[in-house]
Amino acid sequence: MSDQASQVRSLVETSIPELLSFVADGRVKGNRIRFTGIGGPAFNNFVWMMLDRFESDQDGVKIWAHTNDMDFMVGYPPSFTMSVPVNDWQSLVEPIVAFLNEKLASYAKVEILVQTDVNPGQPAFPAYTGDSEQGWSNITPAASNAF
Repeated sequence: MSDQASQVRSLVETSIPELLSFVADGRVKGNRIRFTGIGGPAFNNFVWMMLDRFESDQDGVKIWAHTNDMDFMVGYPPSFTMSVPVNDWQSLVEPIVAFLNEKLASYAKVEILVQTDVNPGQPAFPAYTGDSEQGWSNITPAASNAF
């Protein structure tokens, strides 16, 4: 595996558990993460992963991880969807990471954008940006929240 491919995998493997934990412990209501591939063959070079906390009347609090490429009007499901009880959030990490690593495998570099849905009454979080070359530990607030 090349250094660039290792960097892409590292970005996915370090960001997803942390962003899931924020949703699981209730610090935020949800996170939207856009991974944009650079230097690859595909035209459709991005994937959005949504991590949403919701309450089910039957099952209690759950986390729903899904892509946003669905179209329920024509019956097109998301390419990734999985939900678990909030106390089982860690079981989402491996399938999400595997899905994203497969989708992003052909890119030399990946940029990341993280947008947060706050809980009612919380102050807004800025959007955060970064890339696979700098790593997850070096993401920074975006210049504007208007994405």
